[in-house]
Amino acid sequence: MPCDPAILRGASDGTGASDVSDGTGTGASDVSDGTGTGASDVSERHRHRHRRQRHRRQRHRVSGTGASVTGVSGRTGANDGAGVRNCGLLSTAHRPSARIPAGTRRSLTRMGERAAAGGGKWVDVAPERLPRWLENFGTRHGPYREEGLTLIAADGASATLSVPPGAGPVATVTDLVLQAQTPRRLGLLLARKGAVAVGIAEGPELITSKVDTHYVQGRTAAGGWSQQRFARRRDNQAKAAAADGAGIVERLLLPQVRSLAALITGGDRSAVDAILALRHLAPVAELRAGRLLDVPEPRHAVLVSAVAAARAVPILIKEP
Repeated sequence: MPCDPAILRGASDGTGASDVSDGTGTGASDVSDGTGTGASDVSERHRHRHRRQRHRRQRHRVSGTGASVTGVSGRTGANDGAGVRNCGLLSTAHRPSARIPAGTRRSLTRMGERAAAGGGKWVDVAPERLPRWLENFGTRHGPYREEGLTLIAADGASATLSVPPGAGPVATVTDLVLQAQTPRRLGLLLARKGAVAVGIAEGPELITSKVDTHYVQGRTAAGGWSQQRFARRRDNQAKAAAADGAGIVERLLLPQVRSLAALITGGDRSAVDAILALRHLAPVAELRAGRLLDVPEPRHAVLVSAVAAARAVPILIKEP
């Protein structure tokens, strides 16, 4: 659509001045149409327009959406179809990217490598894959010797195998492999602020489970009395969620506590502690393993994937 010279001259609104952007995002020029409006009124309107334009530019710079563009219709950063099209006066506003950062996407249950506190790395190996993993360790690092549950290779690399939760006492790597592959019954408790998942696994299979969600208000930036009121509300909701989680543990795990080899927990440590703090759940809490699984918001799929992480053998690898 061609540009209308009358629009570019700024004589469309009849108020004595029109704002026409130069396309650079640095402001707008005021062009009077000579209708005889008083100088004081015109200058006052000009000051208001410049102030509004300056605020628009500041908002656009802060939000990072690009330069402020003002058309004859008074709208910024968009073409409404009734103004000037493709005349260099209006530009398309850049929309911020809606992609999710890669760091926020994570798997249901972390079973890959993770850094160790004193150096090296931890890897979780499924019991069925242990013999193959030992062969690959010898292939990568050369012949190795066993010192208890630690493998020391010819190139100086070492691998220390840990007994999985619920397994019996072992003295050698061969005994550990046999114990890890022996089916055992494990209890699982995954809890975060607004959800809890409880289940029992028989070997690699989840045989019973229960998932419950509970609303817990997040933190607020309000101050004064409102902040205290929201904090009390959030605390009460968290206590109610912990009580519901304790009820599920009482119904599913407490009757089967004698048949459980260990209790595997995951999620938020404070939420798990609040559930197991009740006195009548002490028999279940005594079976709690030391490791806390890193899991997202507990759901049934998360609980299923946690079974593999609970059965895995943690291995600490240190390379020269």
